[in-house]
Amino acid sequence: MKTNANHLLFTVATACVLILLASCEGGTIRTWEINNSSAQTVHVQAEVILNGALVDTIIQSGVTAEITWWEQRGGSGRVEPPTEEFSQLIITNPQLDTAAIVWQDIGNWQVQTTHVSRAPSSWEHTHLLVVTDSLFP
Repeated sequence: MKTNANHLLFTVATACVLILLASCEGGTIRTWEINNSSAQTVHVQAEVILNGALVDTIIQSGVTAEITWWEQRGGSGRVEPPTEEFSQLIITNPQLDTAAIVWQDIGNWQVQTTHVSRAPSSWEHTHLLVVTDSLFP
């Protein structure tokens, strides 16, 4: 009888430790946004690598729109380059001119990184690409 009680106690203790470890993992949220600072609406088309989602949206002048986001397990302060998020990103105006911006260059994005908590380690990264009239020929 004592062996069964010890086994049950061991099983419950192991389950509690596993739940505690899983809850301490933390996470990272990555958000990708486009700010339309041009005088016209812009059409954004993108393909997200992680899930294959296709973005096809119109952003009005003066508006910032989220084009995708995702959450990963585990806290990470690493800033991810856009080439790990998108296989393509095309921004056009109503005249069908394509924005002349190298979206693949992380230097063209404004990245805000926030270390939300240390234990569990949680991070938030917001990537913002600003579109202006000067990007269109």
